[in-house]
Amino acid sequence: MAESKYTLSARGLFVADKRTKSTRFNYHGVILRIGASGLTNDTIATITVFNSTNRKTGDMVQIYYLPVNEPPTEVVKTGADASVCGNCNLRPLLAKQQNIKPCYVKKFHGPSAVYRSFKAGRYPHLNKMKPRLWQGVLQVLATKPVRLGAYGDPECDLDTIPILT
Repeated sequence: MAESKYTLSARGLFVADKRTKSTRFNYHGVILRIGASGLTNDTIATITVFNSTNRKTGDMVQIYYLPVNEPPTEVVKTGADASVCGNCNLRPLLAKQQNIKPCYVKKFHGPSAVYRSFKAGRYPHLNKMKPRLWQGVLQVLATKPVRLGAYGDPECDLDTIPILT
């Protein structure tokens, strides 16, 4: 008689005690890596944010490449954004010199919010997570669309590309 209560799963239906538990996070994103930029050797953080309210892209994982010592609104003024943007002609200082329109990313919106959360310690580091949570992060990355470079150029951190693909 115990066998009969599991026959629903054979038909593709789930029985309550047979479901796999979904991973729930108490945070909105994780730090994938803190290390040297592949573009300038300055220290950067690669942060993934699991959900997006961006109307243009929809709900997807957003990857931010951020300098760790100054907020994005300041690095664009000093040129230190080269650590995450390289020699992109759309960097504000370079665009101004060439008299062209700068990058469309509003540094005071998403990048600044992620930077503030990073500095406040709201994102755990992926390498310091328990294996079950680590696997949960990888599952989210595998099941949702991923936007590389919500801010910054993915070339500044090629070490995290295998995790994201």
